[in-house]
Amino acid sequence: MSVEDARQLIDAVRTQFARWTAFILCGLRAGLRLSELIGLDWTDLDERAATLTIKRAFVRGHMVTPKNHQSRVVDVSPQLLRALLVYRRALRAFALRKGRPAPTIMFPAVGGVERLDDSNVRKVFTRMCTAAKLRSHSPHDLRDTYASQLLSSNVPLLYVSQQLGHSSAAVTLKHYAKWLPKPNARYVQVLDWESIGSQTSSTDTRMDGESPELSKKIVVSRLGIEPRTRRLRVCLLSENGQRGRCHRAIVGA
Repeated sequence: MSVEDARQLIDAVRTQFARWTAFILCGLRAGLRLSELIGLDWTDLDERAATLTIKRAFVRGHMVTPKNHQSRVVDVSPQLLRALLVYRRALRAFALRKGRPAPTIMFPAVGGVERLDDSNVRKVFTRMCTAAKLRSHSPHDLRDTYASQLLSSNVPLLYVSQQLGHSSAAVTLKHYAKWLPKPNARYVQVLDWESIGSQTSSTDTRMDGESPELSKKIVVSRLGIEPRTRRLRVCLLSENGQRGRCHRAIVGA
């Protein structure tokens, strides 16, 4: 989804599917898979660190480990954290009115003691998209929206890959490369050292065969720079490679 599509979806959910607001926002702001969203418990939320620990997934009625069998810690945005805390207070207040214990499941089904069914979530999500006047989307599109918006905002690829729980950045690149910003400038200039450009003079770049002003300590021939010696015989080679006339160069001590 585009940023505008995501806003339309959240606005529609707030007005017509209020109890789902935190769930949808968590999908958009944390980039979790549907099975990971359903598997969240409140103990997975660290308020001080503003993180969620993803260590389980709920698939077809069974609790399993996340994909790649590795847990991960996902950063939570300030807006998402506030929404989750407000939602938790509402859940606890509802449970108190019903005389039930506070739910441990973050996004429970009606009743507060069971987890959501993924097929029912997909059905409700289709209705949400219709209410938001969007084309049909799947819940997984929330995760794709999260990744595409981060990458298009120049967020480092490795960070996005770690947040998504991919096995490597190569997996992230394979699926989301098209969302990386296209270069619109020449970046090779960052390799140039400013000191070189500022100290280069016109004599350094002359190509007419003339030598720059010489120091008294060196002798320059057509063959290059020679070390200082008391007496130096400089032999010039003719163009055909034959030995030409020799000049004796006297270098002062």
